Amino acid sequence: VTGYMDGKDTYSKDDAVIAIIDTGIDAGHVDLDGGKVVCWKDVVGGRARPYDDNGHGTHVASIAAGEGEGNPAFIGVAPGAALAGIKVLDDDGNGSQSRILAGLQWAIDNRTNCGINVLVMSMSLGGSSDGADAASQMVNAAVDAGITVVVAAGNKGPESRTIYGPAAAAGAITVGSMGD
Repeated sequence: VTGYMDGKDTYSKDDAVIAIIDTGIDAGHVDLDGGKVVCWKDVVGGRARPYDDNGHGTHVASIAAGEGEGNPAFIGVAPGAALAGIKVLDDDGNGSQSRILAGLQWAIDNRTNCGINVLVMSMSLGGSSDGADAASQMVNAAVDAGITVVVAAGNKGPESRTIYGPAAAAGAITVGSMGD
């Protein structure tokens, strides 16, 4: 299997698997340990084991699938889900379009091997888009491959054309806030 499995059988690709494309995932975090990270790809540094040198990806992973062990008030949306970590952003939270596209392609290519059902991208990327940009098109390809993709709308607005790619993808579930 391409990616990472830590040998524990608490979680597997047969569970609901949420792929997090971000700064990585700390697989030792109290809410994400016990074998929750079943697959891993590091597009930034090529490391074989999960890590997060920024913290944003771990934060997103905890919201999606945290077990609430650190604090029962903060249980994730799907605490029984397994995770696939795809690190495309560096320790400063910066990344390139090519890394993001490589991470998206890896998720599509490893959908079956890792059991990826949902892909989450909670990063503000790029500029305004009409959905024709490369990242939006890759998100549509992931949806066509059977993956539900949830993307952050970005940090602009409320003016028109302030949704960034890949959030402008026709197939994405794009999430934004209603206030500052």
